[in-house]
Amino acid sequence: MANRGMAKVQLIGNLGKDPEVRYSQSGTETTRFSLACGRVSRGADGNQVEETDWFNCTAFGNQGKVIVDYLKKGSRVYIEGRLQIRQYDDKDGVRRTSADVIVNDVQLIDSRRDNNSEAGYSGGGGSQDSNDDDDAAPPQPARRPNQAAPAQQSQGRRPQPARSTYEEDAEDIPF
Repeated sequence: MANRGMAKVQLIGNLGKDPEVRYSQSGTETTRFSLACGRVSRGADGNQVEETDWFNCTAFGNQGKVIVDYLKKGSRVYIEGRLQIRQYDDKDGVRRTSADVIVNDVQLIDSRRDNNSEAGYSGGGGSQDSNDDDDAAPPQPARRPNQAAPAQQSQGRRPQPARSTYEEDAEDIPF
């Protein structure tokens, strides 16, 4: 059996432009977008310098459809995928090398809803430029499945703390 390596990539950043959809000759849907990941480092003079790394990302099939439907320029996302190195000849005949991220998983990090988003979508894709944070409702904490909803708790009885399945299972641990 051959030794297998791993080329896994995890990125958090903002889309540099709206995702683009293309179709191959065989009909495969390919979605491409660029992702900007900022970082801070110290310059030669000792001062902090903000730098941005750009990554070309590619998603296929249903994953690409979701990206096109819910993400747009400026959307903050977590991307997980594999690194693919490819070589090609540019229009001048010069051999080029490109590193692309083939997307396996994408999660929206934006906490705001975009006014144009679909009703069932809770992540949002709001522009980073908007100043409407004052009107936005703060995100509500997620309830555990066995925790009562706030309306049920306000019926005159004192709410009991929810006991997670982890706490129940912790008693069965032999150490």
